[in-house]
Amino acid sequence: YNPYLNDGDVVRVGAYDPAQHAVFVGGAVPNPGAFPHRLGDTAADLLALAGANTTSGTDSVRVTSSRTGQAKHYALTDALADVTVQPLDRIHVYAAVELRGTVQVEGRVRYPGTYPIVEGETSLQDVVAQAGGLRPDALVRGVYLQRQPRASATAPPSEGQDAADVRASMQARLQADTLNSALNLRLANLDFLSRMYLADELRLSGRVALDLSEAMQPGAAPVLVRDGDRLVVPEDDGTVLVVGQVNRPGRIAAQPDASMAAYLTAAGLTTPQAGTVYLIEAGTGQFLTVEEATPQTGDIIFVDRLEDAPNQIALERLALERERARYDQRIRRSQIWVQVGSVVAALASAYSTYLLTRR
Repeated sequence: YNPYLNDGDVVRVGAYDPAQHAVFVGGAVPNPGAFPHRLGDTAADLLALAGANTTSGTDSVRVTSSRTGQAKHYALTDALADVTVQPLDRIHVYAAVELRGTVQVEGRVRYPGTYPIVEGETSLQDVVAQAGGLRPDALVRGVYLQRQPRASATAPPSEGQDAADVRASMQARLQADTLNSALNLRLANLDFLSRMYLADELRLSGRVALDLSEAMQPGAAPVLVRDGDRLVVPEDDGTVLVVGQVNRPGRIAAQPDASMAAYLTAAGLTTPQAGTVYLIEAGTGQFLTVEEATPQTGDIIFVDRLEDAPNQIALERLALERERARYDQRIRRSQIWVQVGSVVAALASAYSTYLLTRR
């Protein structure tokens, strides 16, 4: 490989082209992508470049030949150093059946932090136990579980993808989800505003319906967790928050069996601009009216204001803009009817002239 040169010879050094001279490594490896091929490279060499753990023995590897198109499967403990690869070959590492991940636990538990889980096996009850259990001041009825969408950077890339391909694939999945939602909404018997409202609700959905008090009972069905879940345990400060159109908004000490009227009295009663009174439950976030309400610690009492009674300059400006828009709409509607009347009158006049001419 080191010949002598003669006068007039031309030496050409070709540029490295990944589309012609690379080996692609993808799947469950830390650094997927296209790697330059060198003479004598083996599957073990490429897996080492991709950061694969070749001693775990739990995953399997597929090597697809670019020349024959045939694929062979190996275990990571096999002699992959004897498996030579050629340019444009593809190596794919299959993830182990056991999907591991982590769950973040925040709030009033004894040991907040991040805990390892096995998807399909670890339950919410297991995670609470790992975190040392709930503290005495935990608001059990206010606990919620936040779940991240699957289209995330932690999703294992497909075969032969580099970092740019992974980002493009993530964006494509998100666009596909959005397109699928749009297609479903198009088929729904909803008006435009209702479709937009439902689309926003679908995008914001991320909480798992959860009743921790029931889930922690002996014999309760396990609530399985997933990688990236976030468990939040708020503090029970023994108060009910009263906000809105009351004279003294703020937190009021919770009293057993106290009525809505008792809390409103403690908050200085309602103002002349007060409208409907709601109770927002801490656990479910449900809005209850006065007739259905029994305030408990952690709940929120909200006194809405009357319509067209803004108490801020910005809200007053919005109310004026809304009235102006309604007035403009009425004016435009009147102008349309005037124009329609003019057209009808012109047609009637033309028809009368036509009849007189015929006679």
